[in-house]
Amino acid sequence: MNLTKYQTTHLEDFVDELYRRLNVSSPEQLTVEYISTALGIRVDYAPISCSDECGGRFIIYLNFNLPPSDHFKEFLHELGHAMRHEGNQIHMHPLMREWQEWDAENFVLYASIPFLLLRKMELPRDQHSAIELIATTFRVDPEMAHTRYHQILRRIYCSMWR
Repeated sequence: MNLTKYQTTHLEDFVDELYRRLNVSSPEQLTVEYISTALGIRVDYAPISCSDECGGRFIIYLNFNLPPSDHFKEFLHELGHAMRHEGNQIHMHPLMREWQEWDAENFVLYASIPFLLLRKMELPRDQHSAIELIATTFRVDPEMAHTRYHQILRRIYCSMWR
């Protein structure tokens, strides 16, 4: 797949710039430990996942009831809130809360499979093989790899018709 015609979104640019600042150059660095350390974010475990700011420093709480394989996705979701949103969701309009959740989930998708690293890969032409390679390389579930792969395809095809 030729990724040269792919147009990134503002959110993807935000993630790519963040990862450049953190010197992320390989998928192996996409871990709770690496990113939290690089950003100076404290990570603790609690019965729910959430983020908070205390004395100008972010704390991300990860749900200890979740399997460890889900902790990175939860971490990225909360990181998206911490870096991009303000306000207490309990006191905000439901539509704003819904938008913040949508934005945080998109942050998870882009931060789990960043274009910064994806563009370095040679993706197979075969859809199944490409999705499998993305899932394996970025240690994400096949559903997330499928979603990201098809999102990229759609944007490439749309850019060809402009």
